[in-house]
Amino acid sequence: MVQSRSINLNIKKIISYRQFCNKIWQTYKFTKPKFDLIKDFARELDPSKQNFLNSWILSRLNTMVSEINRSFEKYALGEVVGSFHNFWLYELCDIYLEATKPIFINGSEEEKELTALTLFTCLKDGLLCLHPLMPFISEELYQKLPAFPGKVQSITIAPYPQPISERYPEIDAYFTSIANEFEKVNKIAGCLRSIAASVNLPPQIRANAFIITD
Repeated sequence: MVQSRSINLNIKKIISYRQFCNKIWQTYKFTKPKFDLIKDFARELDPSKQNFLNSWILSRLNTMVSEINRSFEKYALGEVVGSFHNFWLYELCDIYLEATKPIFINGSEEEKELTALTLFTCLKDGLLCLHPLMPFISEELYQKLPAFPGKVQSITIAPYPQPISERYPEIDAYFTSIANEFEKVNKIAGCLRSIAASVNLPPQIRANAFIITD
């Protein structure tokens, strides 16, 4: 006799998952126009030769890929989901995408191309990492990516991403220094937001801020 089991579904979680899928799609929509800025998709992205912002997000991409590969090896799928979610939502979208907007408006052609290529790399490798978890949306968006060296007919047969640090064995120390510098910047930003909130400064007001360092 087959016994039935009831499954309790948290509707709020389902809504949040749907919203996250939408966030992934919106990231692609933001990135797509930037593809035209990339003259050579095969151009090497040495993290140590990028500006601070690009180096930082490449270090976070490296961390995500490393964590996901380790988690898959021990079949810890929950950890895989957590690593991807934290990178995509809190680092790529909340910080990096917002920080690139002034570069795409006022940066030099070289800065724009390198930033667009960095963004493309994060999107491509992110979709490859995501595929075992969300095969349909990752396949759909992979097909929409422009032609690039190594692109195959389907994401299902594409090589799984490996950490950047495997190509640059000496990069770990540099990534550590970038992480430390970013932590300082993040703390300063947090302090400024707290000050603005304490004086009820409307979000649309862009106040000048001065930072005194030793």
